[in-house]
Amino acid sequence: MSNPVQPNVQQPRAARNRNPGDLRPRSHAPAWPGQSDVDGGPPDPPYAIFATNADGWAALGLWLLYAHYIEGLTTTTRKIEVFAPPSDDNQTSAYAAGVAAKVGEDANPADPAVRKALCIAISRWESSTAWPEAEIDSGMLLCESRWAPFQAAIRGVSLMPSDATMGPDPARSDPPPAPPAAETADDLNADVLDGKPIPGTEGT
Repeated sequence: MSNPVQPNVQQPRAARNRNPGDLRPRSHAPAWPGQSDVDGGPPDPPYAIFATNADGWAALGLWLLYAHYIEGLTTTTRKIEVFAPPSDDNQTSAYAAGVAAKVGEDANPADPAVRKALCIAISRWESSTAWPEAEIDSGMLLCESRWAPFQAAIRGVSLMPSDATMGPDPARSDPPPAPPAAETADDLNADVLDGKPIPGTEGT
């Protein structure tokens, strides 16, 4: 789908799309929970549009958990190198250093407070939008409840009903074993146009 509404040029893209991380649509199932549409398309790269700001914040939190636990990007620098590579016109070194200065190099998004701090630090590099604290907090709660089913969908695992709202274990310092068909770091940042991956990033 393409966005049928003419963009409000007075708003930054992140605010217009309710997407604080400027995330791309995922190139593999499952889609981002709460994604309602896509902004852009050939020849421009696509960006995810979310139903609410809270959905956008939740998706950014899910990206961090996915990168850490499934892709094994356990340092802040590695996350940002994949999230915002130089090939997509990013000042990646400065971006990574700026986020690390806020949260530390070994920030683990399994900790809800650390995950929120990471999300806020990334959003401030992506856009000058001032996001209401209540919407950020709502997004973090959504992320917590969505992580287990999102992870299970990626791994092809069926959850018991009692597991559906389980979040990550903050005491866990190493990522769980990756599934046989886990996406690579390159896949993590592959955009989709006409059903085919193209070079790009999940964030800008």
